[in-house]
Amino acid sequence: MSNSSGLIDSTSRLKQFSWEQWDNQTIAVIFRPGKNGLDRYVLKRYVETVLMQSNRWKALSFYFSQISPAILAYPLTKHEIELMRDIFKYHLQNESYARILQLNNQVIEFEALLDLTSRSQQLTNSNPNTLNRNYLMNGNKPVIPCILSTYTLPLTAKNPVSSPTTLPSRVLQSREPDTIAQISNLYSKAALSPDLHLTLFVNAKVDGTGWVQINNVYLPFLIKCRQRLVPHQILVACKILQSEDLRSVLIRASPTDVTLLNSMIRECKINNEQIPENALLINVRHVLVGTKNLVYAKILLKDDPTAKINRQYKSVLATHGGSMLISTQILPFVCTMNYTYVPYDYISSNHPNLHPQLKKVARVPHTNELDYLQLVRLYYNDKELPSDALVIDIEHLKQVQLVPSKTISLLEHHAKEKSKLEQQIIRLNNAAAKKRKHPNKKQDNQQLRQKLKTSNDIRPVIGYCPASITLKQQNNPQHGQSHC
Repeated sequence: MSNSSGLIDSTSRLKQFSWEQWDNQTIAVIFRPGKNGLDRYVLKRYVETVLMQSNRWKALSFYFSQISPAILAYPLTKHEIELMRDIFKYHLQNESYARILQLNNQVIEFEALLDLTSRSQQLTNSNPNTLNRNYLMNGNKPVIPCILSTYTLPLTAKNPVSSPTTLPSRVLQSREPDTIAQISNLYSKAALSPDLHLTLFVNAKVDGTGWVQINNVYLPFLIKCRQRLVPHQILVACKILQSEDLRSVLIRASPTDVTLLNSMIRECKINNEQIPENALLINVRHVLVGTKNLVYAKILLKDDPTAKINRQYKSVLATHGGSMLISTQILPFVCTMNYTYVPYDYISSNHPNLHPQLKKVARVPHTNELDYLQLVRLYYNDKELPSDALVIDIEHLKQVQLVPSKTISLLEHHAKEKSKLEQQIIRLNNAAAKKRKHPNKKQDNQQLRQKLKTSNDIRPVIGYCPASITLKQQNNPQHGQSHC
């Protein structure tokens, strides 16, 4: 047993843990600091006992001894033992697990365990005729091959979320100086509009509703003009935004909007929240790109929004990834254990001839991996991945000549889009100031139109034609701006 020191078991001291699933088996996961945030760890003998209930685990264990290098295992700290004892007693209510803590147990990294099963699955797929699917190891419990090691606290552990994103060397051998500029030209669909016509949202019809998680808050949204609008007051109350943040892009809710949002809140049985009349709404995309740091967002189930809330969202924000260009397609990617994965649906939809070959090496993504890919999609204003989406290692794509040519991290994309939004807000504020400087311009235009209307039966002076002026006004309509 190692002594607790510094940050090694700070989360365990605070009784923080999460639940993960593998093959429908639920596993308690604890945390230790990693190079880029919190890494997930599991108790070795505990996870072996839980996964013994899985026939898939038993079958894959046939290949465990062929996987190298072996997984590193670390001694538990005092606070980790106390946390696991509480989990066994109060959450799992299984006293038999407590005996595991009395043995010389260790923790292993959860990502390393997932990598072990993934590589074993690849061997299983490549040797379909050599393995008995009901292989039970003569009734013995499969053992995870491990090497006892000493845990070293990473130097970057004090600031895991804000640390810069670095891509594994396997992703791209060289980064061209104009990579970001070239890729940004391909994101025209996701880029913000050059002008923010906020009045369009006020009178637009509601095309849909739903729920979204933003950091540690879940709240209802309305869909107008294909954008998700959420109540600004809730984000301010929960300290995700300051009251003055992004005020230039806030939208005044209509009475219909307020009624609909309050109806959704009541149906969700939230009794301490109500949206007032003339409430302000904000575009979810503006929240994502307009804040100082990355913000976590996840679209929740409409009928039961609390069912899929991610309470470990900070671990997703600490993940590496972004988007890359393969052929002419822009794909989100996520980095795990020096491997880089992209959604497999790109292959099935764009390269159907490669589907039989690559389907065998695609796998189900881990929870954090899928959540991160979904987050990248939201930042690019793209549609969600299906819940049963598969991922594939880009090394397998390179083997069939599908090589990524450009990459941009999510942090880089956020900084670029934040700068773009700030420039648009400056233009918006300048237009508002100009409008305040000439408050009677609209009234003068109305008086001019009235004069033209009453002078239709008067012969105009040579060179002056009311009809031509009217036509010019029709070709250049005035667009109002709504400012809060």
